[in-house]
Amino acid sequence: SKKKNMAFSCGVKFSRALLFFLNLIFLIFGIVLLGFGIFIKTDKDFKTILTTLFKTTDVEGSAIRSLAYIMIIVGVITVIIAGFGFMGALWKNRCFLYMYAVILAILIIAELVGFILAFWYKGKLEEVYNNDLLEVFNKAYTKNETDTQKAIESIEERFKCCGISGPNDYTKLNLTVPSACFICGGPQTCTGCASKIIDFLKDKLPIFGGILGGFLLIEIFGVVSAISLGVAISHSPDRYSS
Repeated sequence: SKKKNMAFSCGVKFSRALLFFLNLIFLIFGIVLLGFGIFIKTDKDFKTILTTLFKTTDVEGSAIRSLAYIMIIVGVITVIIAGFGFMGALWKNRCFLYMYAVILAILIIAELVGFILAFWYKGKLEEVYNNDLLEVFNKAYTKNETDTQKAIESIEERFKCCGISGPNDYTKLNLTVPSACFICGGPQTCTGCASKIIDFLKDKLPIFGGILGGFLLIEIFGVVSAISLGVAISHSPDRYSS
């Protein structure tokens, strides 16, 4: 009937509009990630700042470059996904729409698996993080890296902590416990900075979870919109124009 066709037409137009909007978000997100990744990789001043913060060329090389490459790769993938979505919606091309839906579905599954694994192995991740920090700490004081020592002291002042695992990190190296450790009431009552930083990150988990949840929701809407539009087009490929 005419009313049924009008309702169907409105549904198709709504799906296309929603898909355009979602892919605009993907496109902006991808371009920002891509641009920031390239900026991290190429800007000398930014690399110097990060190197100063992390203090070791090993950390700068493995972590910062990895971060830049990951951001560039994710940015490119996101832009490509947005391209599939735009082309599918604009040209009402079922092939692009279904490819878009499949890629998004794979990403959703990968993100969920990554989240589950991170939660499952969170104890191991905390242990690795603690060991890495301790390695940086020991290197800073055995090789007298003053910039790193200042960074560690600023962390101790910021988080009211002492050492990485505790004040014993200093005594094991036959060092005097620094004045920063007395901010939290003295070396005997101070906890290590690794646990303090981990607790700080845990406090921010609701924010990270909200961002991840929002992004997953957008992706799910993208999958549903692409499939519904593809199905609608397959039922009436020539009837509805933009």
